[in-house]
Amino acid sequence: MRAKVIQAFPGAPDGAIHPRQIEVGEVIEGDLARVAVDQKWAEETDEEVSDDSVDFAEMTVDQLRAYAVDHDIDLGTATKKAAIISAIKKAAE
Repeated sequence: MRAKVIQAFPGAPDGAIHPRQIEVGEVIEGDLARVAVDQKWAEETDEEVSDDSVDFAEMTVDQLRAYAVDHDIDLGTATKKAAIISAIKKAAE
């Protein structure tokens, strides 16, 4: 099951250890999607899960770090928001 988020909420994507803020517009899947739909935080969709659905600019540094951990992205020495976003986008290429 896939769902598109219509109300932000804290949650941990399937397989993730740490929860993070799930943002409006993100496409989520699995158990997280089922719970989000049940709670009316998301609506079912056929859209593919994509990092393009995440607006990194709207995330805090802590949220970006959590996103990187959840997606096994090595941030290297990046500590500033712009550098972290760059590392995340580079890892997606």
